[in-house]
Amino acid sequence: MAAVWEETLALGGACAVADEVEHVVQQRLRLREVAVAQQIEVEVGHGHGVQAVHACIRAVVPPMMTDRPIYEDVAAVRIMIDDGSLLASAGA
Repeated sequence: MAAVWEETLALGGACAVADEVEHVVQQRLRLREVAVAQQIEVEVGHGHGVQAVHACIRAVVPPMMTDRPIYEDVAAVRIMIDDGSLLASAGA
């Protein structure tokens, strides 16, 4: 009976691990979908104002090719918003 109980516990642990792996894979796939959507958006293009704003942001914020903290990126864009340079880049 103890062997059956140990086997049941082992299977339960394996199922929990499998569930966690499935969850992580689903998260990665969602992130990949977002990244693909963003790349399509950039490749398809936008109006001149949006392209100018994008270029202005890219002048201070590099594309996110790997995980990194984004607080410095947010602060850099916030400065451009506050000083009006982001709006000016759109020709507004």
